[in-house]
Amino acid sequence: MKQYLLLAGAALIGWGEPAFAAIDCAVPPSCEELGFTMTTSQCSEKTTLKCPFDRTKVFCHEDLSGGTPSPIPCQNGSYLYQDYLCYNQPPSGFALVGTVVDAKDRLVVAKNYKLTSTREKAIEYCDNYDGGSGFGAGTWSLLTKAETSTINSNNMSHTLLVGEYRTEIWLQNGYVSCLHDSCLAHPSSNPNDDTYARCVTRY
Repeated sequence: MKQYLLLAGAALIGWGEPAFAAIDCAVPPSCEELGFTMTTSQCSEKTTLKCPFDRTKVFCHEDLSGGTPSPIPCQNGSYLYQDYLCYNQPPSGFALVGTVVDAKDRLVVAKNYKLTSTREKAIEYCDNYDGGSGFGAGTWSLLTKAETSTINSNNMSHTLLVGEYRTEIWLQNGYVSCLHDSCLAHPSSNPNDDTYARCVTRY
């Protein structure tokens, strides 16, 4: 009886061996290999990611200029950068895209504008406007009546500032004229004065 049990046990061990041999135990990468090379004290008051294997190892966006600005919620008047985040101070490595004028609809006005002679040239300028990574040509359009109305209702009309006017003066001295569904900015109340293309996009 003992011999049968020993033979049965040996058969089971021999039969199960290939199944165990097929299991390959890979060593997971370390936190450092995954990029979690900072400490919680280095990332205090910053948006932080923690390593899933060691919660004391963290990562946060590092600004090589000495201080790391943290992203803020994008609100009307916030500055949007090429990483699709808003900051109070410029982050290193990302250029400014423009000013958020309707956070609810994710509408942003480009930081740059151009003096144009005709509405058609303004449309062409915005169609080809390049706001950088993720905001290249084909993602922008000339300001429309509806967008102008939204910007005004959000008290963000100063973002359409053109020329040398300061922001505080814009509400008195800056104007937008719309024809059909496209709008141009002017530095005065005379729509025959210089006209500027103001481009918008959604982020």
